[in-house]
Amino acid sequence: MSIAKVHWGWILGVVWLASPAAAEPPTAAMQQIFIAISELLPESLEEDGFAPSEQSERQRAALVRLAEGAEQLRIHAESRELDFQVRSDALQEDAERALLAFERGRGPEVSMALHRVTQECVGCHARLPDLADAPIGERWLEKANLSGLRDEERARLFVATRRFEDALGAWESLFRDPEVAPFEASISGELTAYLAVSIRVKRDLVRPQRTLRTLAERPDAPRFLVARLERWADDLSELERRRSSGESPLALADALRHEVHELDGLPYAREGLVRDLVAGAVLMTWLDDTPEDAVASERAAAWYRLAILDERIAEETALPRTEVYLEAALRADPGGALATASYEGIEELSLWDHGAPVVEALPTRERERMLELEALAFQDQEAAPVP
Repeated sequence: MSIAKVHWGWILGVVWLASPAAAEPPTAAMQQIFIAISELLPESLEEDGFAPSEQSERQRAALVRLAEGAEQLRIHAESRELDFQVRSDALQEDAERALLAFERGRGPEVSMALHRVTQECVGCHARLPDLADAPIGERWLEKANLSGLRDEERARLFVATRRFEDALGAWESLFRDPEVAPFEASISGELTAYLAVSIRVKRDLVRPQRTLRTLAERPDAPRFLVARLERWADDLSELERRRSSGESPLALADALRHEVHELDGLPYAREGLVRDLVAGAVLMTWLDDTPEDAVASERAAAWYRLAILDERIAEETALPRTEVYLEAALRADPGGALATASYEGIEELSLWDHGAPVVEALPTRERERMLELEALAFQDQEAAPVP
Protein backbone atom coordinates (compact mmCIF):
# COMPACT_ATOMS: atom_id res chain seq x y z
CA MET A 1 0.00 0.00 0.00
CA SER A 2 1.36 3.40 -0.93
CA ILE A 3 0.51 6.66 0.79
CA ALA A 4 1.23 10.10 -0.63
CA LYS A 5 3.36 12.57 1.27
CA VAL A 6 1.14 14.83 3.36
CA HIS A 7 1.88 18.53 3.45
CA TRP A 8 1.33 19.19 7.12
CA GLY A 9 1.94 22.93 7.52
CA TRP A 10 -1.82 23.36 7.77
CA ILE A 11 -1.83 20.84 10.63
CA LEU A 12 0.77 22.71 12.63
CA GLY A 13 -1.27 25.85 12.17
CA VAL A 14 -4.18 24.62 14.23
CA VAL A 15 -2.42 25.09 17.55
CA TRP A 16 -2.01 28.76 16.76
CA LEU A 17 -5.77 28.94 16.27
CA ALA A 18 -6.66 27.24 19.54
CA SER A 19 -8.18 30.16 21.43
CA PRO A 20 -11.74 31.26 20.73
CA ALA A 21 -12.41 34.75 19.46
CA ALA A 22 -13.85 37.21 21.93
CA ALA A 23 -16.91 37.99 19.83
CA GLU A 24 -18.83 36.55 16.92
CA PRO A 25 -17.92 37.55 13.35
CA PRO A 26 -20.50 39.14 11.02
CA THR A 27 -23.21 36.65 10.21
CA ALA A 28 -23.34 37.40 6.47
CA ALA A 29 -19.59 36.97 5.95
CA MET A 30 -19.46 33.80 8.02
CA GLN A 31 -22.46 32.36 6.20
CA GLN A 32 -20.81 33.02 2.85
CA ILE A 33 -17.58 31.38 3.98
CA PHE A 34 -19.44 28.41 5.46
CA ILE A 35 -21.43 27.72 2.28
CA ALA A 36 -18.31 27.89 0.10
CA ILE A 37 -16.30 25.59 2.37
CA SER A 38 -19.18 23.11 2.65
CA GLU A 39 -19.20 22.87 -1.13
CA LEU A 40 -15.44 22.62 -1.64
CA LEU A 41 -14.16 20.63 1.32
CA PRO A 42 -15.16 17.13 0.09
CA GLU A 43 -13.46 17.78 -3.26
CA SER A 44 -10.29 18.91 -1.49
CA LEU A 45 -9.84 15.34 -0.26
CA GLU A 46 -9.73 13.90 -3.77
CA GLU A 47 -6.37 13.64 -5.51
CA ASP A 48 -7.71 15.30 -8.68
CA GLY A 49 -10.59 17.16 -7.05
CA PHE A 50 -9.64 20.46 -8.69
CA ALA A 51 -8.39 19.19 -12.03
CA PRO A 52 -10.04 20.83 -15.07
CA SER A 53 -13.50 19.36 -15.50
CA GLU A 54 -17.13 20.26 -16.04
CA GLN A 55 -17.16 21.26 -12.36
CA SER A 56 -14.46 23.92 -12.79
CA GLU A 57 -16.81 26.86 -13.32
CA ARG A 58 -18.82 26.00 -10.21
CA GLN A 59 -15.64 25.49 -8.18
CA ARG A 60 -14.21 28.83 -9.24
CA ALA A 61 -17.45 30.60 -8.32
CA ALA A 62 -17.32 29.02 -4.85
CA LEU A 63 -13.68 30.06 -4.42
CA VAL A 64 -14.57 33.63 -5.41
CA ARG A 65 -17.36 33.68 -2.82
CA LEU A 66 -14.95 32.30 -0.24
CA ALA A 67 -12.38 35.03 -0.97
CA GLU A 68 -15.04 37.75 -0.83
CA GLY A 69 -16.39 36.49 2.49
CA ALA A 70 -12.89 36.27 3.94
CA GLU A 71 -12.20 39.86 2.88
CA GLN A 72 -15.37 41.03 4.64
CA LEU A 73 -14.28 39.21 7.77
CA ARG A 74 -10.80 40.77 7.58
CA ILE A 75 -12.32 44.25 7.42
CA HIS A 76 -14.46 43.48 10.46
CA ALA A 77 -11.38 42.25 12.35
CA GLU A 78 -9.61 45.61 12.04
CA SER A 79 -11.47 46.80 15.13
CA ARG A 80 -10.83 43.61 17.09
CA GLU A 81 -8.08 42.26 19.34
CA LEU A 82 -4.65 41.44 17.89
CA ASP A 83 -4.98 37.66 17.80
CA PHE A 84 -8.26 37.82 15.90
CA GLN A 85 -6.78 40.34 13.46
CA VAL A 86 -3.87 38.02 12.72
CA ARG A 87 -6.18 35.02 12.30
CA SER A 88 -8.51 36.91 9.97
CA ASP A 89 -5.57 38.14 7.90
CA ALA A 90 -4.35 34.55 7.57
CA LEU A 91 -7.83 33.33 6.56
CA GLN A 92 -8.12 36.01 3.90
CA GLU A 93 -4.62 35.29 2.57
CA ASP A 94 -5.31 31.56 2.37
CA ALA A 95 -8.64 32.14 0.62
CA GLU A 96 -6.84 34.26 -1.97
CA ARG A 97 -4.13 31.61 -2.30
CA ALA A 98 -6.78 28.98 -2.98
CA LEU A 99 -8.35 31.07 -5.76
CA LEU A 100 -4.98 31.98 -7.30
CA ALA A 101 -3.80 28.35 -7.21
CA PHE A 102 -7.04 27.25 -8.90
CA GLU A 103 -6.63 29.81 -11.66
CA ARG A 104 -3.05 28.56 -12.20
CA GLY A 105 -4.18 24.95 -12.36
CA ARG A 106 -2.45 23.88 -9.14
CA GLY A 107 -5.03 21.59 -7.64
CA PRO A 108 -3.01 20.26 -4.64
CA GLU A 109 -2.25 23.83 -3.56
CA VAL A 110 -5.97 24.63 -3.69
CA SER A 111 -6.67 21.74 -1.33
CA MET A 112 -3.95 22.74 1.13
CA ALA A 113 -5.12 26.35 1.25
CA LEU A 114 -8.73 25.22 1.74
CA HIS A 115 -7.71 23.07 4.70
CA ARG A 116 -6.06 26.10 6.25
CA VAL A 117 -9.18 28.20 5.71
CA THR A 118 -11.25 25.46 7.33
CA GLN A 119 -9.03 25.44 10.40
CA GLU A 120 -8.99 29.20 10.67
CA CYS A 121 -12.79 29.34 10.67
CA VAL A 122 -13.41 26.49 13.08
CA GLY A 123 -10.41 27.49 15.19
CA CYS A 124 -12.20 30.67 16.24
CA HIS A 125 -15.18 28.55 17.35
CA ALA A 126 -17.55 30.63 15.26
CA ARG A 127 -21.25 29.75 15.35
CA LEU A 128 -23.99 30.61 12.90
CA PRO A 129 -27.41 31.45 14.40
CA ASP A 130 -29.04 28.32 12.95
CA LEU A 131 -26.21 26.08 14.23
CA ALA A 132 -26.30 27.05 17.87
CA ASP A 133 -26.15 23.49 19.14
CA ALA A 134 -23.66 22.06 16.63
CA PRO A 135 -20.05 23.03 15.88
CA ILE A 136 -19.46 24.14 12.33
CA GLY A 137 -16.96 21.33 11.89
CA GLU A 138 -19.68 18.75 12.51
CA ARG A 139 -21.84 20.25 9.77
CA TRP A 140 -18.92 20.31 7.36
CA LEU A 141 -18.33 16.62 8.00
CA GLU A 142 -21.95 15.92 7.11
CA LYS A 143 -21.13 17.26 3.65
CA ALA A 144 -18.15 14.96 3.22
CA ASN A 145 -18.36 11.33 2.20
CA LEU A 146 -16.04 9.43 4.55
CA SER A 147 -16.74 6.01 3.10
CA GLY A 148 -13.88 4.67 1.07
CA LEU A 149 -11.36 7.18 2.43
CA ARG A 150 -7.99 5.86 3.59
CA ASP A 151 -6.94 6.32 7.20
CA GLU A 152 -4.59 9.20 6.38
CA GLU A 153 -7.31 10.97 4.37
CA ARG A 154 -9.78 10.65 7.23
CA ALA A 155 -7.15 11.96 9.63
CA ARG A 156 -6.61 15.10 7.56
CA LEU A 157 -10.33 15.74 7.30
CA PHE A 158 -10.77 15.30 11.05
CA VAL A 159 -7.92 17.74 11.71
CA ALA A 160 -9.37 20.29 9.30
CA THR A 161 -12.65 20.16 11.26
CA ARG A 162 -10.94 20.01 14.67
CA ARG A 163 -12.03 16.44 15.45
CA PHE A 164 -8.62 15.78 16.95
CA GLU A 165 -9.40 12.59 18.86
CA ASP A 166 -10.82 11.04 15.71
CA ALA A 167 -7.77 12.21 13.76
CA LEU A 168 -5.36 10.60 16.20
CA GLY A 169 -7.37 7.39 16.09
CA ALA A 170 -7.27 7.34 12.29
CA TRP A 171 -3.49 7.78 12.27
CA GLU A 172 -3.03 5.08 14.90
CA SER A 173 -5.09 2.76 12.71
CA LEU A 174 -2.78 3.63 9.81
CA PHE A 175 0.32 2.81 11.86
CA ARG A 176 -1.15 -0.62 12.72
CA ASP A 177 -1.89 -1.41 9.07
CA PRO A 178 0.47 -4.25 8.03
CA GLU A 179 0.33 -2.97 4.44
CA VAL A 180 1.87 0.38 5.46
CA ALA A 181 5.53 -0.04 6.39
CA PRO A 182 6.77 2.09 9.33
CA PHE A 183 9.35 3.70 7.04
CA GLU A 184 6.61 4.70 4.60
CA ALA A 185 4.51 6.20 7.40
CA SER A 186 7.57 8.19 8.46
CA ILE A 187 8.69 9.59 5.12
CA SER A 188 5.11 10.37 4.01
CA GLY A 189 4.79 12.91 6.82
CA GLU A 190 1.89 11.11 8.51
CA LEU A 191 3.90 10.29 11.63
CA THR A 192 5.11 13.88 11.93
CA ALA A 193 1.54 15.15 11.52
CA TYR A 194 0.39 12.74 14.24
CA LEU A 195 3.05 14.03 16.62
CA ALA A 196 2.19 17.64 15.79
CA VAL A 197 -1.46 17.15 16.70
CA SER A 198 -0.69 15.08 19.80
CA ILE A 199 1.91 17.48 21.17
CA ARG A 200 1.12 20.94 19.88
CA VAL A 201 -2.67 20.72 19.71
CA LYS A 202 -3.68 18.20 22.39
CA ARG A 203 -0.63 19.01 24.55
CA ASP A 204 -0.46 15.26 25.26
CA LEU A 205 3.04 13.80 25.68
CA VAL A 206 1.93 10.40 27.00
CA ARG A 207 -0.25 9.01 24.21
CA PRO A 208 2.38 9.43 21.48
CA GLN A 209 4.94 7.58 23.60
CA ARG A 210 2.82 4.44 23.37
CA THR A 211 2.33 4.89 19.63
CA LEU A 212 6.04 5.40 18.98
CA ARG A 213 7.08 2.36 21.01
CA THR A 214 4.43 0.17 19.37
CA LEU A 215 5.59 1.26 15.93
CA ALA A 216 9.21 0.58 16.90
CA GLU A 217 8.30 -3.00 17.83
CA ARG A 218 7.10 -3.84 14.32
CA PRO A 219 9.40 -6.39 12.65
CA ASP A 220 9.39 -4.41 9.39
CA ALA A 221 10.80 -1.25 10.98
CA PRO A 222 14.40 -0.56 9.85
CA ARG A 223 17.11 -0.28 12.49
CA PHE A 224 17.63 3.49 12.17
CA LEU A 225 13.92 4.15 12.50
CA VAL A 226 13.59 1.92 15.57
CA ALA A 227 16.38 3.91 17.22
CA ARG A 228 14.72 7.23 16.31
CA LEU A 229 11.26 6.17 17.48
CA GLU A 230 12.61 4.93 20.80
CA ARG A 231 14.64 8.12 21.23
CA TRP A 232 11.57 10.26 20.56
CA ALA A 233 9.53 8.23 23.06
CA ASP A 234 12.28 8.61 25.69
CA ASP A 235 12.45 12.35 24.96
CA LEU A 236 8.70 12.70 25.47
CA SER A 237 8.91 10.89 28.81
CA GLU A 238 11.69 13.23 29.94
CA LEU A 239 9.93 16.33 28.61
CA GLU A 240 6.69 15.43 30.39
CA ARG A 241 8.59 15.53 33.68
CA ARG A 242 10.30 18.80 32.79
CA ARG A 243 7.06 20.42 31.70
CA SER A 244 5.59 19.66 35.13
CA SER A 245 8.66 20.83 37.06
CA GLY A 246 7.57 24.46 37.42
CA GLU A 247 10.34 25.77 35.16
CA SER A 248 9.51 29.06 33.45
CA PRO A 249 7.76 28.32 30.13
CA LEU A 250 9.94 30.80 28.24
CA ALA A 251 13.12 29.41 29.82
CA LEU A 252 12.04 25.82 29.06
CA ALA A 253 11.22 26.65 25.44
CA ASP A 254 14.61 28.33 25.04
CA ALA A 255 16.40 25.37 26.59
CA LEU A 256 14.64 22.93 24.27
CA ARG A 257 15.36 25.08 21.25
CA HIS A 258 19.08 25.09 22.01
CA GLU A 259 19.18 21.39 22.89
CA VAL A 260 18.03 20.54 19.39
CA HIS A 261 21.38 21.67 18.03
CA GLU A 262 23.06 18.97 20.11
CA LEU A 263 20.70 16.26 18.85
CA ASP A 264 20.35 16.81 15.14
CA GLY A 265 22.43 14.48 13.03
CA LEU A 266 22.68 13.11 9.54
CA PRO A 267 21.19 12.65 7.10
CA TYR A 268 17.99 14.62 7.71
CA ALA A 269 18.60 16.23 11.10
CA ARG A 270 15.19 15.37 12.59
CA GLU A 271 16.36 13.91 15.90
CA GLY A 272 15.23 17.09 17.65
CA LEU A 273 11.73 17.17 16.13
CA VAL A 274 9.99 16.20 19.38
CA ARG A 275 11.79 18.93 21.30
CA ASP A 276 10.81 21.50 18.67
CA LEU A 277 7.16 20.44 18.90
CA VAL A 278 7.14 20.51 22.71
CA ALA A 279 8.82 23.92 22.75
CA GLY A 280 6.09 25.21 20.44
CA ALA A 281 3.38 23.73 22.64
CA VAL A 282 4.93 25.33 25.74
CA LEU A 283 5.05 28.73 24.06
CA MET A 284 1.48 28.51 22.77
CA THR A 285 0.19 27.46 26.19
CA TRP A 286 1.96 30.43 27.73
CA LEU A 287 0.50 32.82 25.14
CA ASP A 288 -2.98 31.36 25.64
CA ASP A 289 -2.72 31.76 29.41
CA THR A 290 -1.12 35.22 29.42
CA PRO A 291 -3.35 38.31 29.10
CA GLU A 292 -2.71 40.48 26.06
CA ASP A 293 -1.92 43.41 28.35
CA ALA A 294 0.92 41.46 29.99
CA VAL A 295 4.52 42.55 29.55
CA ALA A 296 4.69 43.38 25.85
CA SER A 297 8.34 42.38 25.47
CA GLU A 298 7.64 38.90 26.85
CA ARG A 299 4.73 38.27 24.48
CA ALA A 300 6.81 39.54 21.57
CA ALA A 301 9.66 37.22 22.59
CA ALA A 302 7.27 34.24 22.71
CA TRP A 303 5.93 34.96 19.21
CA TYR A 304 9.47 35.48 17.92
CA ARG A 305 10.60 32.14 19.36
CA LEU A 306 7.65 30.48 17.62
CA ALA A 307 8.81 32.01 14.35
CA ILE A 308 12.27 30.51 14.85
CA LEU A 309 10.78 27.09 15.55
CA ASP A 310 8.51 27.32 12.53
CA GLU A 311 11.39 28.30 10.27
CA ARG A 312 13.37 25.29 11.45
CA ILE A 313 10.68 22.90 10.22
CA ALA A 314 9.78 24.98 7.17
CA GLU A 315 11.18 22.42 4.72
CA GLU A 316 8.55 19.93 5.90
CA THR A 317 5.81 22.53 6.04
CA ALA A 318 3.70 23.27 3.00
CA LEU A 319 2.33 26.56 4.35
CA PRO A 320 4.73 27.84 7.03
CA ARG A 321 3.49 30.40 9.57
CA THR A 322 6.84 32.10 10.18
CA GLU A 323 5.69 35.43 8.78
CA VAL A 324 2.47 35.33 10.80
CA TYR A 325 4.41 34.74 14.02
CA LEU A 326 6.86 37.54 13.19
CA GLU A 327 4.01 39.98 12.59
CA ALA A 328 2.42 38.96 15.87
CA ALA A 329 5.76 39.62 17.60
CA LEU A 330 6.03 43.05 16.01
CA ARG A 331 2.46 44.06 16.80
CA ALA A 332 2.76 42.79 20.36
CA ASP A 333 5.56 45.26 21.11
CA PRO A 334 5.87 47.99 18.43
CA GLY A 335 9.22 49.70 18.63
CA GLY A 336 10.41 47.11 21.13
CA ALA A 337 13.65 45.20 21.30
CA LEU A 338 12.58 42.60 18.71
CA ALA A 339 10.66 44.94 16.42
CA THR A 340 13.49 45.54 13.97
CA ALA A 341 14.43 41.86 13.68
CA SER A 342 10.76 40.94 13.26
CA TYR A 343 10.23 43.51 10.51
CA GLU A 344 13.36 42.48 8.66
CA GLY A 345 12.23 38.85 8.70
CA ILE A 346 8.78 39.80 7.39
CA GLU A 347 10.30 41.98 4.68
CA GLU A 348 12.55 39.19 3.41
CA LEU A 349 9.73 36.64 3.39
CA SER A 350 7.36 39.05 1.64
CA LEU A 351 9.87 39.85 -1.10
CA TRP A 352 10.55 36.13 -1.62
CA ASP A 353 6.84 35.32 -1.70
CA HIS A 354 6.03 38.00 -4.29
CA GLY A 355 9.23 37.81 -6.31
CA ALA A 356 9.88 41.50 -5.77
CA PRO A 357 13.37 43.09 -5.44
CA VAL A 358 12.25 45.91 -3.14
CA VAL A 359 9.19 46.84 -1.07
CA GLU A 360 8.22 49.51 -3.60
CA ALA A 361 7.70 46.77 -6.21
CA LEU A 362 5.21 44.81 -4.09
CA PRO A 363 1.49 44.71 -4.96
CA THR A 364 -0.37 47.72 -3.61
CA ARG A 365 -2.00 46.13 -0.59
CA GLU A 366 1.11 44.22 0.43
CA ARG A 367 3.20 47.38 0.03
CA GLU A 368 0.78 49.27 2.26
CA ARG A 369 1.01 46.51 4.87
CA MET A 370 4.80 46.63 4.81
CA LEU A 371 4.80 50.41 5.20
CA GLU A 372 2.50 50.09 8.21
CA LEU A 373 4.75 47.46 9.78
CA GLU A 374 7.84 49.53 9.04
CA ALA A 375 6.30 52.47 10.91
CA LEU A 376 5.58 50.21 13.88
CA ALA A 377 9.06 48.73 13.89
CA PHE A 378 11.35 51.70 13.52
CA GLN A 379 10.32 53.80 16.46
CA ASP A 380 12.93 55.03 18.93
CA GLN A 381 14.32 51.93 20.56
CA GLU A 382 17.42 50.47 22.10
CA ALA A 383 19.17 47.67 20.26
CA ALA A 384 18.87 44.33 22.02
CA PRO A 385 20.17 40.86 21.25
CA VAL A 386 17.83 38.57 19.35
CA PRO A 387 16.84 35.52 21.45
